[in-house]
Amino acid sequence: MLHLSPTIRRGALLALVELRKVLFTRASQVIMTCTLALGLIISTGLTVVGSQETGKIDLSGPMVSLSLAAAIGTPLIGVLIMTSDWQSREVMALFLLEPRRKLVFASKVAATLALSALTVAVVIVLSAVFAIAAALVLRLPLTYIQALPEVVPLLVVSFVGAVSGAAVASAIMSTPLAVVAVIVQTVLIDPVLSLVPANWGPYVAPSSMSDYLGGDGRSGPAVAAFMVWVLVPFAVGLLRTCRREIQ
Repeated sequence: MLHLSPTIRRGALLALVELRKVLFTRASQVIMTCTLALGLIISTGLTVVGSQETGKIDLSGPMVSLSLAAAIGTPLIGVLIMTSDWQSREVMALFLLEPRRKLVFASKVAATLALSALTVAVVIVLSAVFAIAAALVLRLPLTYIQALPEVVPLLVVSFVGAVSGAAVASAIMSTPLAVVAVIVQTVLIDPVLSLVPANWGPYVAPSSMSDYLGGDGRSGPAVAAFMVWVLVPFAVGLLRTCRREIQ
């Protein structure tokens, strides 16, 4: 029988509380609804066009579409996990119930990672359900071989997006500013850095982490990007969480 220390059990309970907030907080529900709607709209378009060209339904279509939507929404949920308590007096109640701020911080990071894994599972299931339903409605054969290579990039994109978004948010500790920072990181920084000389651009590009974990990148730029976008922001966030006064 597995025996866990009281600290680990307490941390797991706090992480479950954070996940519950994601499911029942209005802001999180809006993000998840918009993310799902975006993914389904893109999936429908790709499936209809693809079926007309190939005469079959490929699972890779909805999987890519839903994973793209998840890559956009998951970092924003990570932002809410790390910052939402600081925007209200809920943080006061949280630290009264659990005064060990390091444990609270660790539970939020764990909740973000669990959310990423849950998102991947949901995307895979929804992709399969969508593809099967489309094949039945359109009366076309279903193929899935081309979808298998999409699983690893899906895991990588969701993981990196959730972790880096949560890390940046933990350092900023402001939901509006963190949302702007994550959007800028996703939409602007990578394209801009792709235009600079290759000798230093990849070392600060967030996409270097995804490229390496997906098997297409180098370890040096990935480690450097991990330090810039994950390790340092989390260190700053932990320091600020432990020292910030509750107002």
